[in-house]
Amino acid sequence: MKRLMFLLVFLPQLLFGQTDLTPNGWVNDYASILNQDEIQKLNSKISSFEKQTDIEIAVAVVSTLNDKDIETFSNELFKKWGVGKKDRNNGLLVVIA
Repeated sequence: MKRLMFLLVFLPQLLFGQTDLTPNGWVNDYASILNQDEIQKLNSKISSFEKQTDIEIAVAVVSTLNDKDIETFSNELFKKWGVGKKDRNNGLLVVIA
């Protein structure tokens, strides 16, 4: 049973890359490129910038675009995450693939 659960949860991710890109802070490294210290420093800088300017910046580091072009992938992720305030149009998403 445990093996079946493992396959159901991780097989799609192994075959197709990231499947659930849920943000966990301003910087989200799904490709494991950054170390925890780098992520923490970037999160701190972005948080400080957001407090000073009210501009929201999110960063997504991914290992695959899932067969999409960068523009489509980024636009879909931007909408899914809801970066920025809708009435202010003050969001920026940086995608590194």
